[in-house]
Amino acid sequence: MGGFYLSMAKPKIGDRRNVRGGKVQWWNGTKWSYERPTLTAPKFGEDLPTSKYAAIEAGRSMFVNADGNIRLIRNFGSADRPQGRSVDPGTRRLTRGAKTRRQEAETIATPNPEQRREADRAMAAMAARGNVGHHGIPVASVASGKAGLSPERAAEFDRRYAQAGRAIGHTAEALVEMSRPAHDILHSVDEVKYYRALRSAGKVPEQVFSQLKSMAGNIRFSPLSPISGSSSLSAQGSIEAQTNVNVDSPAMQMGFKLAN
Repeated sequence: MGGFYLSMAKPKIGDRRNVRGGKVQWWNGTKWSYERPTLTAPKFGEDLPTSKYAAIEAGRSMFVNADGNIRLIRNFGSADRPQGRSVDPGTRRLTRGAKTRRQEAETIATPNPEQRREADRAMAAMAARGNVGHHGIPVASVASGKAGLSPERAAEFDRRYAQAGRAIGHTAEALVEMSRPAHDILHSVDEVKYYRALRSAGKVPEQVFSQLKSMAGNIRFSPLSPISGSSSLSAQGSIEAQTNVNVDSPAMQMGFKLAN
């Protein structure tokens, strides 16, 4: 409610008025307050309200509509929509302006809009239970694999994952319901360790082979005594005498172990 509050109209929770100095106050159900009211997601195991009015009175951002579908209340307490907007979870991203990178990835990974809406509804239902819907295989990875493929090749991409028993893309079947703490640990701790291990994988062998490559480039063939039947230690000494490579380095020692 913009402008000054008129006494003839009873305010609703979330209604706003302008006061002296251009400041804004919100009606919190009992009195006008400078603190904007907020709605929160239902707690775990809590039954959803059955109407928008009941959800606002309970301070919840979700309710079950008359048709049995979950609705979300957004922009509550805003200037143009003090009572918020009731939206279908499946249309949330489509009403937020420009296309986002996430929406583009979801569209590439799952072209069927009904499947995407079903996934959004499933995620909303998980959120209503206090949990999070996690994609077992990241949507961005699936979109990267399918980007630029023809419809036939993209269908073959999906078919091979289905044969392996893995649901992919932004679909309800690909979602894994997790608690919020477990989901935070997965992204903040476990995935960090995983990608760090991938980045460091192969570094030790790379050091060994780079040393061997350098050694091969510096070897000078000369009429030295043959090393037939010599041990690895005598071979190391002969190599060190003919090259500028430090054979005592850990990388080279590992190379000799691999060679023997």
